Amino acid sequence: DYINIVAEVPTGKRFVKWTSDSADVVFDSETSETTSFEMPAGDITVTAAFEYIDYTVTVTGGTANKTTAHYGDSITITAAAPETGKEFTSWTIEGVTVDDKTKAEITFTMPANAVTATANYGDKAYLFALENCTADKETAKFGEEVTFTADEIIGKRFDSWNIKGVDDLTGLDLTKSPLTITMPANDINVAAVLEDIDYTVTVTGGTTDKETAHYGDTVTITANEITGAEFGRWEITGLDTSGLELS
Repeated sequence: DYINIVAEVPTGKRFVKWTSDSADVVFDSETSETTSFEMPAGDITVTAAFEYIDYTVTVTGGTANKTTAHYGDSITITAAAPETGKEFTSWTIEGVTVDDKTKAEITFTMPANAVTATANYGDKAYLFALENCTADKETAKFGEEVTFTADEIIGKRFDSWNIKGVDDLTGLDLTKSPLTITMPANDINVAAVLEDIDYTVTVTGGTTDKETAHYGDTVTITANEITGAEFGRWEITGLDTSGLELS
């Protein structure tokens, strides 16, 4: 009798050939998945031989622990370090489904097909910590210009800028406001240094406990005592005298 046999090819492998433990078995085709042979007079064992298929793993913008893999292998892909001012955002992957494409390093089980992966990068937004000033934008990219303006506060004047996180301040006039800075690839601290304005207190016909004062200081003035005369009232300029007893 003729026996027909069909190989059951496992996922990720390819059929190679048929073998038998009996020299009396002659296959119509030992390299075809479907074949037949004439049954000899005795028990026999027929074996289908398989080999693994090599599938490619192609990564752009990163690396893989294996560039060729077999079905079921564990594959780890890692995004390359970003260029200055950039940050990794996600993977674009074809050929396999992964749970989280936003991780710079991911591991998956190799499917029975080729896999391609591309690491995507975007501009990183850097922050500034501000003190006594404002910026013309909330965040900035590497190489972007940012303009800082000192706050206007009653009784104070702008003196200079105190900047941390910018290595090269060459060409910047730190005594002027506004100030424009080219953003480095890191967060920075920008503080406007303000100083109190000295205001003069001039008293005619009396004395003061302060000849110069700052906004908000308490100043006491006292009329001179003159023989044969009595104090009448104060005449004051440069001050809102509402609520003051002038006489």
